[in-house]
Amino acid sequence: MSYGTLKKLCLEMVKKTVEPGEAFKVRITLAEEGTVEVMVTAVVPFSADPTELVHFNPTCDTHPENGTVVSVGLDSQSTPSSIFTRTKTTQRVHYDEARKRAGVSSSASEVLLFNDDDSMITEATISNVAFYRAGRWLTPSTSTGCLPGVVRRWLLDKKLVDEDDKNELNKDTISVGEWVLLSNGVQGCRLGRITVK
Repeated sequence: MSYGTLKKLCLEMVKKTVEPGEAFKVRITLAEEGTVEVMVTAVVPFSADPTELVHFNPTCDTHPENGTVVSVGLDSQSTPSSIFTRTKTTQRVHYDEARKRAGVSSSASEVLLFNDDDSMITEATISNVAFYRAGRWLTPSTSTGCLPGVVRRWLLDKKLVDEDDKNELNKDTISVGEWVLLSNGVQGCRLGRITVK
């Protein structure tokens, strides 16, 4: 399927599914045999800049009143890096199992994952992550096997977060009470705090 054909299919699904001006997300799936499916779902629109929390400085700012702090725990088992961690996929067993082990069932809580090669933090179950270290937000390197999410990529491109190129984000360096910036394309940026290690 060409890009033009895919774009046309997406636009047709948007026109069929949502009202003009309504916020929505588009999900494109590609099956192993080459079948493409486009799903459009209405979402709650952002009421403010979805990336504004990247400007939060835990060392001197008071937590903004515009959101809940997400409770973040560290998974009890490593997650092997694979094509299923490096790409957006419907194969989410490793994420679901991590949430189950931690007893997490809502987006009010998150679970940090680490790889089995060298215990480097990779991401969380529904979010990319960044930690406030030495005056900046530091996100895991793609070499850890993390999903290179779109918000993460945008934050890196705008130099609002830095990529961990010195292997600082090992599971043993994470501490209870530490702030975590959580990001994904649907929720934007949220603040979390390590509550369980």
